[in-house]
Amino acid sequence: MTTPPAPPARSRLRRLALPGLAVLATIVAAFAFDAARAPSGAWTYSTEKGAEGGEDRFATLLSSNRVRQKPPYEAETTMELIVGQTAKGPEVTLRVSSGQLMCPSYAGCAGTVRFDEGPTRELRLEGFLQSGTNTVFVKEPKPFIAALTKAKHVTIGKPMLGAGTPRFEFAV
Repeated sequence: MTTPPAPPARSRLRRLALPGLAVLATIVAAFAFDAARAPSGAWTYSTEKGAEGGEDRFATLLSSNRVRQKPPYEAETTMELIVGQTAKGPEVTLRVSSGQLMCPSYAGCAGTVRFDEGPTRELRLEGFLQSGTNTVFVKEPKPFIAALTKAKHVTIGKPMLGAGTPRFEFAV
């Protein structure tokens, strides 16, 4: 008897999210993930021991496009979209492979998000000193995650130092 193939990663993300925010909260930011190893359009899942002794869960997706940056970075930059759950609740993290996202921890910042063919909306973000300048967090992760689970394609725009406002594409 053969074992049926595992469902595609997209189905697994939706299956986690549909039962509700409690389960949805089981996918959170994986800061040790190496973006260069994941194929575009493929969710990568990981767990880490949480600060409060529990288990934090993460789902990470690499952007399908790259942005060419000028000096001093001179790099092909990608963005990771990291969704997860920690003891503190759901989180959505955006992290670029090189460059600076320009988001002061004291004031926050904004970007844009577009789910499928819907309207482009403002995305409120915040930075934290401990995370560095290549990482920002979505201020209201629950509505973002709810829209993400229904989408097939997501575009995120975020101003970067010396790179304007590049748009990163995700095939979710």
